[in-house]
Amino acid sequence: MPVASIRSFSGGIVPRLDKRLLRDDQAQIAQNAVITSGAMVPLNEPLDVYTTAKAGDLMSAHRLTDANGDDVWLTWTTDVDAARASLGNDPDQRVYYTGDGEPRVTNLTMATSLSDNQYPDACYVLGIPTPASAPTVGTVTGGSAANETRAYVYTFVSITTQSDGSTLEEQGPPSDATSQTGKADGTWPLTGLPTSLNNSNTITSKSHSAGISTIGATSTAYLRVGEYVRDGTARFRLTEITSSTSFKVDDPANAFAASGTWTRDAPHNTTGLVKRVYRTDSAGTYQMVADVALATSTLNDTTLEADLPGVALESQTYLQPPTDLTALISIPNGCLVGISGRNLCYSEPYQPHAWPAANQKALDWNGVSLGSLGNTVIVTTEGSHYVAVGSDPASVTPEKAVSMYPCVSKRGTAPTPYGVAWPTHDGIAIQTPSGADLMTKSLFTRREWELIDGASIIATVHGGRYVASYRMLGAEVTSIMLLDPGDTPAMFAATPQATGIYSDPRTGSLYLLDGPLVKKWDAGVRAQMDWLSKEFVQPFPINWQAAKVDVSFFQSSAEANALADAYDAAALANEATSATAHDWKGGELGAGAISMLALCAPNLDNLPVVEYDQCGFYLYKDGEPNFYQRVTDSRPFRLPTGYTSDNNAIRIIGNVTVRSIVLGTSINALREG
Repeated sequence: MPVASIRSFSGGIVPRLDKRLLRDDQAQIAQNAVITSGAMVPLNEPLDVYTTAKAGDLMSAHRLTDANGDDVWLTWTTDVDAARASLGNDPDQRVYYTGDGEPRVTNLTMATSLSDNQYPDACYVLGIPTPASAPTVGTVTGGSAANETRAYVYTFVSITTQSDGSTLEEQGPPSDATSQTGKADGTWPLTGLPTSLNNSNTITSKSHSAGISTIGATSTAYLRVGEYVRDGTARFRLTEITSSTSFKVDDPANAFAASGTWTRDAPHNTTGLVKRVYRTDSAGTYQMVADVALATSTLNDTTLEADLPGVALESQTYLQPPTDLTALISIPNGCLVGISGRNLCYSEPYQPHAWPAANQKALDWNGVSLGSLGNTVIVTTEGSHYVAVGSDPASVTPEKAVSMYPCVSKRGTAPTPYGVAWPTHDGIAIQTPSGADLMTKSLFTRREWELIDGASIIATVHGGRYVASYRMLGAEVTSIMLLDPGDTPAMFAATPQATGIYSDPRTGSLYLLDGPLVKKWDAGVRAQMDWLSKEFVQPFPINWQAAKVDVSFFQSSAEANALADAYDAAALANEATSATAHDWKGGELGAGAISMLALCAPNLDNLPVVEYDQCGFYLYKDGEPNFYQRVTDSRPFRLPTGYTSDNNAIRIIGNVTVRSIVLGTSINALREG
């Protein structure tokens, strides 16, 4: 006797295959189901965990924790890449990020300094600037020793006292050198040391042409093209430093103020900043002389060479990162890594503020995104991708891949347990230790893949799966795809909407960003699961007369009744409160003193969320639903008579666990299935 059965649901969706050529465990629809054991278990809806006060849809997020262990969410409405660096000691939770202007750094205290629920509230520009001028060394006075010639330089050093009392020291590159000759034991006077990093200054003039404003300023020292300044109300991107007293900004609306004060959007950290003075010793090596407070512009050097602290200058190459750095990641060797145009850029190991020019590696194409396999960095571009191998950033040489898998969505790049994956024109590409391939080649051909808007893909990895939000071409809503990589890839779908995705590296939890909300994945009430099987084809038309769904319910009938009673009781209590709390009961808003009504009255009880077990069985004939049965247990049930078909499909819609489904031409036939 003919039997059709589904004993496993682990095959997922295979868009490239005809619905009649699918395996029995594969499906036309596999939505909102968790398939890890072969059984079909309902996914839970995302749970709202945070709402930002920022305007606009959230695109990026990063989670910190406060002293009480509570979540603190840093969120952005732009495409931001945030990373923690290997610092050895980081009690203040420093976060480095790109995508919100020039590269920046914040920490828990700064990020929440305004308590305005629009975090991060404050930040600093990443890196320590190169001094704008050389020191002035005057005539040496006094002394009786032989003459010698010295060269003097200085650096800026940021010395931060952390919350646990430790200090974090970040040093920038040296100034130009100034040489002088005099008695070795004389007094060597240094003057002209800067007393400001020009975090703000006076607007002296303004002109506007073709969407660009030219701003006159008292000084443009320490500004760089690509950084952002504010005029008090809005921020503007610097496009050109025209002179020591003039700069240009993008200003299509001609909105930059014509007077007042401009400030850096991301200021230099001048708290604890000092100038560290160095001079050459008898071997020509720059040795530290002394630290000079930022507010002090002079130093009289009377230190003999034998009495120098013995600290040599090591930050000659410690430049700030490029202002257009993007795609920031952290790798195990202590480096931060990013992309600047056609350059792959590394920081110095364990020095996230220092980005030597020698650590920039040229690419043939504009870089798009980064992922890592240990210290190996995968660089996707607008053309071929690169594999950069090595622990020492100075010696890394990116190798261009032979395959051409251009990345079509930066936000769709994610590391998986098998390799780094990213969207390309033909599907999801993946670079593994053994090479590059299309992870989705058994699921999609280019014909099916082109129905997806590749640029809309936002992805991360969760539970070993590549989890991506995407939009079909022409669609307004998004969907979620969950890809199991490996030897036999499988794909499943989910319905939650997302404007961004964040995977917490500390907890492994997945979060969706949806408008102003941060939602925890699979943490709310059970979602409506939807599974439509392959189309089973028989050699001749038959009449299926019985079916059995092996199903497990989460609640007993008594529990379901209790939930209904709790809901009804709360609804009745609210109705009574609404009827007695005021004397306005009509439906005409204009008829009562609406301003006197407590529209959000705290004395109204929130109605409990009622989550009922439900499972619906649908039998399809010739591609259309032919029969529906509400499933309440795992016992067999009869199907309608009077029809025959040589092709049928089975659909299950519900929120309970389903282990198997069997069709038979009789009740007895089910036992054989």
